[in-house]
Amino acid sequence: MAEPIKYISSSSNTYKKYVALLNQIGTDDPTVTILENTIGDILWTRSNVGQYIGTLTGAFTSGKTISPQFPSLSFEGNGTFIPISANGNPQIGWINMYCQSTDFVQIDTYDMVSTQEWSIVLGSSFLIELIVYN
Repeated sequence: MAEPIKYISSSSNTYKKYVALLNQIGTDDPTVTILENTIGDILWTRSNVGQYIGTLTGAFTSGKTISPQFPSLSFEGNGTFIPISANGNPQIGWINMYCQSTDFVQIDTYDMVSTQEWSIVLGSSFLIELIVYN
């Protein structure tokens, strides 16, 4: 008979979690409203039109960092693209997030019509969730 599946309780501190709302307008860096944070203070910056970098030295362990929004979050730049909405209005575009290194995660935003990156697509209250397993 096969062994029963054993589940690990989230209360056993097997991971660290970061949940926040990012807001960004124009060329400013995103402002952050932290909802839950056991990872550390991630610094969010706007690196270019439609590109945003989250920085925290050594925080994003290869093979152990995930985002429920982006199930394919990886260090190879492969990500899951999700539809976007800015300020409550549906947009024809997508957003991608991936790990640059153990120190950086990157968010890229794109307009599907003009195939150009958007500068204010994050708009207001873009939810970000990161989980790093021990």
